[in-house]
Amino acid sequence: MPGNRARRAALAHVSPLERPRPHRRGRLRPKVAARQPRAIRDPQWEELFAQMGCARDRALLACYVSSGARASELLGVRLADVDWHDGKLWVVSKGTRLRQPVPVSAEALAYLAGYLDEAGLPEEGGSVWRTRRGLSRSLTYWAARRIIQRAAERLGMNWTLHDLRHTAASRMARDLALTLPEVQTILRHAHVTTTALYTVTGLDDLIDKLAGHFQRPAQPVRWSAAPPPTAQPLRRADSSRAATRPSWRTGPLASAGRGNWPDGAPSPRMSRSATPMTACWPSWTNSSGTVASGTRHCATDPTRTRQTST
Repeated sequence: MPGNRARRAALAHVSPLERPRPHRRGRLRPKVAARQPRAIRDPQWEELFAQMGCARDRALLACYVSSGARASELLGVRLADVDWHDGKLWVVSKGTRLRQPVPVSAEALAYLAGYLDEAGLPEEGGSVWRTRRGLSRSLTYWAARRIIQRAAERLGMNWTLHDLRHTAASRMARDLALTLPEVQTILRHAHVTTTALYTVTGLDDLIDKLAGHFQRPAQPVRWSAAPPPTAQPLRRADSSRAATRPSWRTGPLASAGRGNWPDGAPSPRMSRSATPMTACWPSWTNSSGTVASGTRHCATDPTRTRQTST
């Protein structure tokens, strides 16, 4: 039954002829904030790695953070699954249950070689990671999880075993030399949108940059007046544009003379000189080329005339 009294009254049996009474409703689909992957920052990673007390734990963390493999996938690696030459580990994928390779760094392989040199080689078909006390057994997920928990408790942190995969994915996704589809292939994600979550920059990653920003003195704001615009002289259109675009300067109008129509009629135009543009009209000319009577000079150029009568 609903806990709200008004809602119980609204849901009670009423006649279908009556108008339903309004009541307040809760949000059926409340908005849930997206959780960002928890990646270990480099200073905290160095502190966590320094807490490892044996060669096995150091090799385990180095393989986790360089390969990006899941916890159960890496714990199932056998000696035959280690490719020392190409730098790969063959793991059984969680989703498809297929045997797939994951890359691993040369430093992680060096830690793994030191661990095997100290603890000895495992049995045929046995796991590489084994217990250190009592009878030699394969290291379980809960034992490996407890290794990280003990080290994190000594440092006052709450990192988990799966955060090592997040750390490896964040380092790869923020590397400019690797593209997002390449990181998706390494992490074996089904969708690239899952890989894109590791490209988001969190507030914890900006703490060091913000500390430097707060320590820098504030820069004074200086306003400078913009320089006045300079007048640019007019230029004629180049020959390449004039050749591709028909105008009155080319074609059949060119035979009638510059500025005149084919029948001798004037064509109003604007002055194209570097001086301020002034509207003027070419004069009427007869067949002998002389200026006809009844002309008037332009305002700025007395040599140019305009026909006032025919």
